[in-house]
Amino acid sequence: MDKLKLIITDRTNWGRFVFCTVFIIMCWAYDLNNTFFVRPQSIHIWRQTNSLSIALNYFDHNNSLFQPQLHNQFCGDGTSGKSAGEFPIIYYSVAKLWKIFGVHEWIFRLVQLIIIFIGLFSLFELSKHFLKNQLMAGFVALILFTSPMLVFYGINFLPDGPSLAMMFTGWYFVLRHHLTRKNHQLWIAAFFFAIAVMIKITSAFSLIAFVLWLFYEWTLIPKEKRIFNYQIKQVLPFIAIVTISFAWYRYVEYYNFLNQGEFSFHGIWPIWRLTANEWIGIKAAVSDIFFKEYMNPYLQYLTVLLWLFMLTRFRKNSRILNWMLILLPMGALSVLLLWFQVLNAHDYYLIIMLLVIPFVWLSIFSVFNDTRWINHPILLVGLSLIFIYNIHTCQKQLSNRYQGWMNDGFVNHYSALCEIEPLLEQLKIEKNDRVISIPDPSITASLYYMNRPGFTDFGTDFNKEEQFRKRINQGAKYMIINDTTIIDRPIVKAFAQHLLGQYRNVKIFDLRPYFVEQSSK
Repeated sequence: MDKLKLIITDRTNWGRFVFCTVFIIMCWAYDLNNTFFVRPQSIHIWRQTNSLSIALNYFDHNNSLFQPQLHNQFCGDGTSGKSAGEFPIIYYSVAKLWKIFGVHEWIFRLVQLIIIFIGLFSLFELSKHFLKNQLMAGFVALILFTSPMLVFYGINFLPDGPSLAMMFTGWYFVLRHHLTRKNHQLWIAAFFFAIAVMIKITSAFSLIAFVLWLFYEWTLIPKEKRIFNYQIKQVLPFIAIVTISFAWYRYVEYYNFLNQGEFSFHGIWPIWRLTANEWIGIKAAVSDIFFKEYMNPYLQYLTVLLWLFMLTRFRKNSRILNWMLILLPMGALSVLLLWFQVLNAHDYYLIIMLLVIPFVWLSIFSVFNDTRWINHPILLVGLSLIFIYNIHTCQKQLSNRYQGWMNDGFVNHYSALCEIEPLLEQLKIEKNDRVISIPDPSITASLYYMNRPGFTDFGTDFNKEEQFRKRINQGAKYMIINDTTIIDRPIVKAFAQHLLGQYRNVKIFDLRPYFVEQSSK
């Protein structure tokens, strides 16, 4: 009882309670209490359903952690869906939870949200140590949760948000080691860093900046003046991060080579390989859409101004602060330039670069931490207004993702597939029956909605008759069309002769007669 009383009366715990309360209020403001329970939809259904497909296949087939697979049977020349990309620990864990609680997509979202919360809470604790001000620490951490891109993709199954969150958790344990000098804290940090890098390799840029600082200390700073002063045994966890991460990506190459298929490219897409037309398209996408989706534009401009101000104080700042002020933005810029081509559609690549924003705000608060301005009512009111306005703009952008043009594809074509299971059962289309599902440019979206293996337009050109026949001879028994206008295409029409059933915009055709016809020749 006395211990509980101490916990309740501890002002530090009150700050934590307020942090958790504000986080919950933000989730409610973003309507997560409703969108938590909708099917994957809106922008980038492709990437959302990749994650879900891997998790569902773990659930259905009881594969080991190192045997991920998708619904699309594009691997092994049409023999399987076995392919690897990011380290699938989250998908595998979700599948295990589904074994206990049943298959519910909200469980996946809850896992993602918990990881993000832990990461932001770690950032809050880390900021609190440096600022000795819980209000400012809360602002530094929670301002990130006003990014529409982070909130939407982070909760909706993509690995980018959890990767960012795990980096923050790793940095928190680096701080814990610095304070306690207990080496196991570094190994815990290494665990989170390694997972973060293995699920999104671009997250490594802040880690690289830190390792470069350690090297700088070792080579140029006298031992008595070093901040970290790591010995060999304290460097071992960072060597382990590199070794484990390298081993995973080598395994991905081996696994995909073995199964002759890959759904995720691990190379670079640099800006200097762009054509003039591609540059114009990406520039338009970023300026018209992604810039607003990334973070409130005014906050981005303000953060840049604060960063420039910090550079004017270069001689007054600490050496490590200046180091990070230069290397973290340079790292983020490097990620942007090396993967610039993906921004024509893959805006979620920008999420990991959000790491720079809290660092800039943490730096500016630390500079004024000992002045009377840090607790001045004008500053507190100003920060509160900035925070509330950012929540409002994030709320608006999230609403547009579900109710605006970004969701037309799901509403007009895919939503019916989410309700088609009774018809599939009535037609005796079994869970393991292969289907051709078109039109669907994604790897596995429509197949995931129906939970049926088969083929989409990804990996197969269904404008060619020989491709149709190839997939039929590889076991495709049915063709499921979610946009009936394509039936007028001569090639599609030739195989759309045996209608079995229809539900809303979806028509189901029997392909088995063509298999018999082909095999009898």
